[in-house]
Amino acid sequence: MKRSIFLIILYCLLSAATCLAAELITYVPKNADVVFSLKNLDSSDAWRSLIKTYQGKIAQHQDDPNFLLLSYLFKQFTFKQVAGGSFPAETGWKNMLVVFPDLEGEKERFNKFLIDNLGNFVSINSGWEKKESSQQDIYFDSQAERNDRLTAFSVQDGRVILASNSGLVSTCLAAGQTGSNIVQTAAFKELSSAIPKGYEGYIFINNQSRRFSQELKKWETDNKMIVLLSGQWLESLLLTFTLVTDDEVKGKLFFKCSDPAKIKLMQNDAQFLGEAIKRKYAYSKLVYNHTVTVQGHKVILDFTARNFKAILDKEL
Repeated sequence: MKRSIFLIILYCLLSAATCLAAELITYVPKNADVVFSLKNLDSSDAWRSLIKTYQGKIAQHQDDPNFLLLSYLFKQFTFKQVAGGSFPAETGWKNMLVVFPDLEGEKERFNKFLIDNLGNFVSINSGWEKKESSQQDIYFDSQAERNDRLTAFSVQDGRVILASNSGLVSTCLAAGQTGSNIVQTAAFKELSSAIPKGYEGYIFINNQSRRFSQELKKWETDNKMIVLLSGQWLESLLLTFTLVTDDEVKGKLFFKCSDPAKIKLMQNDAQFLGEAIKRKYAYSKLVYNHTVTVQGHKVILDFTARNFKAILDKEL
């Protein structure tokens, strides 16, 4: 009997974690071209190490008002999960991020107070304003509404929804409330169904507009190397991964091809991808192993990689 009760409790905890992960993603609107989700941030030594690296990068911009929110949040809190997305704009990209702080334990009361009053803390800075949308207060830096930095936010049920401007925060809140979000799109549904159990993170890219292909082509030109010859036939992409250590990762990369006649070309690209990365980032002495398979119109790359932290230290 005790074992049965234990299994029921365990099932409920796992179900709650799954719902929470889905809930964060529901704040991402349908038109996001890039979507990501990370979990276990508060309980994994590997994630703690990488977040510390990120904190150090943000600290280098502590005098830049565009980094005010991120520097405060990542300095003060640890997080259970984060999710976010990027959207094509007239010039560049717009971004959003949802963070779920760890409000449990001895610091719960104090940290919850800080989150609930986050708007009051930033409002002392000149240029910050407040407006209401969907019965939620939105705080934003009025001098930074046109850049791609996370300079606007709202707090809802202990979650902080950040975005590049106040209008996007409002759109994200609406996506979470109405259910009209990225989770409901056919492209996301198809590839997200392939996310394996036990993953810690994933990145989904919708390339139906070929915006990602265009950005990749620019990167290839700037770096004088070709990564994907099949880029124009890449319809969507999903990277799922788990950190083995703070310097070792294992995962799967799914390429969905829009033209069955180009599957072989995409398969060859998948085979070559690791070598291209190793050449670009030779200074890291990246150790990379992979296998490539084909399932219908999808090419699947299983991989492991070590010594990638040097790349993050330099490129993040």
